[in-house]
Amino acid sequence: MGKCKWEPKITIDKVWGNSTTSSYTVTDNGRCMCAQDNIPVVEKAQRNVSSIPFYAFNNVTAIGADRVNTVWMSHDNTTEYFDGSAWTAANIAPYDNVNHTSAPYPSVNSSSKGFAVSAGNYLFAATTEYGLASMNASVNPKSWTYYETINSAIPTQKLNDVYAESDTRAWIATKDFGLIKFDAPNTWTLFNSSNTTMHSNNISCLTADHSGNIWMGNDIGFAVLSNGSVVEYMVGLVHSIACDNENNIWAATDDGLKRWNPSTNVMEYFGTETSGINTSTVLSLVADRNGKLWIGTNAGLYTYEGGKIVKVTPANEYQVGLVINHLCVDQNNRLWMATDKGVAVLTPQ
Repeated sequence: MGKCKWEPKITIDKVWGNSTTSSYTVTDNGRCMCAQDNIPVVEKAQRNVSSIPFYAFNNVTAIGADRVNTVWMSHDNTTEYFDGSAWTAANIAPYDNVNHTSAPYPSVNSSSKGFAVSAGNYLFAATTEYGLASMNASVNPKSWTYYETINSAIPTQKLNDVYAESDTRAWIATKDFGLIKFDAPNTWTLFNSSNTTMHSNNISCLTADHSGNIWMGNDIGFAVLSNGSVVEYMVGLVHSIACDNENNIWAATDDGLKRWNPSTNVMEYFGTETSGINTSTVLSLVADRNGKLWIGTNAGLYTYEGGKIVKVTPANEYQVGLVINHLCVDQNNRLWMATDKGVAVLTPQ
């Protein structure tokens, strides 16, 4: 097939229909020279494991683990943490400044769409309606600090995800406002279509590569912010994004799994025909401490290791749930899963 240019708003992986053996090479000037080159066929495999611990909850929206192995989870507008023996409520209850503009402000619980923790164990939570919440997770009792439009310069309260660069700096994915850099106590820097080449301001997810560049998923693909400039890769809606030990960027999409290699400028597409994944809808990604990539889909859990994708099937899979919305790894390398039926934890073999 002939070469094609990388142009804004072109969904490149759709050029070849349902092809699962396409690679994309991007030149330094931002253009894409596309050729239908074969990529290695990933071996299909499956690993059965025994029943895994499971905690039943409804509507789990986010999960994260802090530096002392406390696991945080939001469901049904309730936030709880697990200290190894029990779940304890630590609700995010900021002022409701949407319907009330004068004191006293009633407390309203808000669920988080994303948790992030810094090296110093500062926890950040991105909420859908009430802005950013944070706390020193090492201190008891647990107490949130809230950043809303009523008490800070945050430009919006509708947040989708957060990434903690340090104890005092966090990057925030927003709904329709773009990307925010937050420097405590009250400095907010906005990156969006008005001051960068970004084409979508609805940022869904965040990660960082080994050089500290910020990668973001949105409703048309994913992008990297480096030295104030944005470079985009149009692959469709991205639900989750992750960086592996080799600095590859992985994107979970409704059209399979994408892997971008920044050093070779090659993007690979893992589809249903050859990859071993039995669904095109990939929802969540996380790289563990041993370099293994975990893949959550609407049809169960997978892992990528040793050049192949493996289906991980616990004996109680239908109790755990097949829809894996979010993933995180704790300090002991245990995998925590937010599913459509609750929270599950897997200790990798």
